[in-house]
Amino acid sequence: MSQPFVLSHDKSYDDLDSRKPSGTGGAGRIVKDFFLDLWDYLKDWKSLPDFDDYAPALCDNALWILPKHSWLRVKLVTLVHWKVFEMLILLAILANCVTLALDSKAPSYQ
Repeated sequence: MSQPFVLSHDKSYDDLDSRKPSGTGGAGRIVKDFFLDLWDYLKDWKSLPDFDDYAPALCDNALWILPKHSWLRVKLVTLVHWKVFEMLILLAILANCVTLALDSKAPSYQ
């Protein structure tokens, strides 16, 4: 079963102190560690998850018409648990946040 992407738990807020040079820690190290963790998570991005790992948690019928092992349901469950799909959804959410921030009608500071 694939695990959701999480950062390592050895990071602390003290590491975000911008007064530290990036070579010894600070925000540069946090960003570097983030991308290294992301790389480790996405190493086997081409491999699709195994449906049998998720099948026991599924109910017998979805929408009262799709049985547990119908071809459509198997394909959709596999797609939803794929690492690339997870990252695409997170990127869409991030793009939406940026779009909302740029489109906000905040009053000017004049």
